[in-house]
Amino acid sequence: MSASANNNPLKLEKLPLFLSLLEDGQLLNIDPLGESMFPFFLGGRDTLNIKRIDAPLKRGDIAIYRRDNGTFISHRVHHVKESDSGNLYYMCGDNQRWIEGPINESRIIGVVASFFRRGKEIDCATNKTYRVLANVWLFLRPIRPIFYKIWNPILKLKR
Repeated sequence: MSASANNNPLKLEKLPLFLSLLEDGQLLNIDPLGESMFPFFLGGRDTLNIKRIDAPLKRGDIAIYRRDNGTFISHRVHHVKESDSGNLYYMCGDNQRWIEGPINESRIIGVVASFFRRGKEIDCATNKTYRVLANVWLFLRPIRPIFYKIWNPILKLKR
């Protein structure tokens, strides 16, 4: 992911600035990098609006979190487990089958509130079509490779 204002990668040295913006209630606009959230989000097509977390995350939410190696990732919450130290989140990219976790809530810096596609803002919490599609896609996680075997040749024909 990258900061959309200057299209530079979201770098560790800029983290305090980004965190302070989120804490002040401002939205952070980023362009997704990579293909781990395809088909829902794609760099060069979509812009994600990140906000601070104001409620526990739930299945289907997209969190921005920091991995142990320092990289920042935006993946969808697959499931949540409660623990004595707080919620533990298990994440999965939309273009992946494996589940990553547990991710301690202290490593989560924000949540995708909405996104822009083709000039239109789509709210992740209130857009019913988006919520249904995201939940169906989570449910289909084990058989996603079948969809890609069908989808990839179609994409090649379009190019």
